[in-house]
Amino acid sequence: MKKHYLTNTSAPKAAQAGWRGWLWGMMLAVSLALPLASQAQQTISGTIKDAKGESIPGVGVLVKGTTRGTATDADGKFQLAASTGEILVATFTGYKNQEVTIGAETTLDIILQEDGTLDEVVVIGYGTQNKRDVIGSIAQVKGSDIKNVPSPSFDAALQGRAAGVQIVQSSGVPGSAVRMRIRGQASVSGNSEPLYIVDGVPVTTGDFSKRDGSANSTNSNALADLNPNDIESIEILKDAGAAAIYGSRAANGVVLITTKRGKAGKTAFDAGYYYGINQVTRKLPFINAAEQLTLIEEGYRNANGGLPMPANFGLGRGLTVGSIVENKYSTNWFDQVLRQGYVQEANINARGGNEKTRFYTGVSYRDEDSFFKGNNYKRISGRLNLDNSASDKLDIGTQISVTGTTNNQVPNVWGTVNSSALPFFPIKNADDTYFGNTDAQGQNTGANPVAQMQNSFVTKGYRVLANAYANYKITKDLVLRAEFGSDFYN
Repeated sequence: MKKHYLTNTSAPKAAQAGWRGWLWGMMLAVSLALPLASQAQQTISGTIKDAKGESIPGVGVLVKGTTRGTATDADGKFQLAASTGEILVATFTGYKNQEVTIGAETTLDIILQEDGTLDEVVVIGYGTQNKRDVIGSIAQVKGSDIKNVPSPSFDAALQGRAAGVQIVQSSGVPGSAVRMRIRGQASVSGNSEPLYIVDGVPVTTGDFSKRDGSANSTNSNALADLNPNDIESIEILKDAGAAAIYGSRAANGVVLITTKRGKAGKTAFDAGYYYGINQVTRKLPFINAAEQLTLIEEGYRNANGGLPMPANFGLGRGLTVGSIVENKYSTNWFDQVLRQGYVQEANINARGGNEKTRFYTGVSYRDEDSFFKGNNYKRISGRLNLDNSASDKLDIGTQISVTGTTNNQVPNVWGTVNSSALPFFPIKNADDTYFGNTDAQGQNTGANPVAQMQNSFVTKGYRVLANAYANYKITKDLVLRAEFGSDFYN
């Protein structure tokens, strides 16, 4: 029996080309649809818990590399759209970030591990607590955060490091006062400074160097006596609980400073040194004497019908246009009172001990030349902290700090430079006396910044900050602590 096969040998070439085009189009559509199907988003739901199995509300869940995200509800549950292969990132304060790659499963159980910050010890005024147990408003700054900050004092180094705390330096002069305000200005006319406590001892703050109102216009800072390298941590109590602990003195907040203590083990040494420069930035480009005389002459012509300004026209303080042109007076008062200063600080400390006795000791030296000529600040300090476990129930210890400072101070003459000292005023008269510093009656007019800066004085400070304590454990949960402290400031 003969088999017959139907063929289309006579079909036009155009029809064959159309068939092939349709086949290739179908294959291309299928190949494009496969990856699109694999990238289709699906609803991912899950629960986030901690290591103890307790759900965590408020955890942020974000698809990595996108803006798609959500947060867990009160039961620790979440739901969002994501595609297979994408990565979910779960973040929450006090826990390590957890990443999960989306696979075939649409329901996830995520466990977050603590990062340890909630177990850090925080000083709260009447003892210590873990961060997780603190219910008051407390800002903490570690000593390591300000260790390498080249600041003149520890309070200046706190700038921008504690929420709700405003810190402003009165000037860039070494040893000058620093103003700290916790949650804003607390009084219109009264003192708004917080209470400072170092190792349980309230310390003296304020300006004690100003003997009168004429010799010095820059307040000194008693807190500059504290060596920032000795500080372990700083806690700032910002709520009403501070007043409940320390009384009315804490109405403006409390700054608790804890210094470093010894640790059992091999003695560890730490040394550091830095050097920098002090200078004024962005000095204004004032005009010189010739330029100012040109402006004065232009004003004279405008006011007098175009007449030229005579040479005997007086410019005050016995000067005329002719005398200025003849003697070529032109003084840059900024160059006369400013300079490029320097700052250097060296410190070395050691900490160690055994299970029974532990120690910390450190020495620091700071030398700073201000950008004001004649202004210099020096500080040398030493500290010794001892802790001893006398018995299983009794702990005793002491903290002693000794500081000596020397502050060569000069008046702040910015106002005089900007307003009274004109470029055509000379520094000195022909008889070598200061020009313009006194009037005909011999009164000081304050017109010569160079003369003002001769009215300087030296402030020398000596401070001993010490305390001793004894801790007796009556029971496991009851401890009796006796402490005696002294702040001697001369």
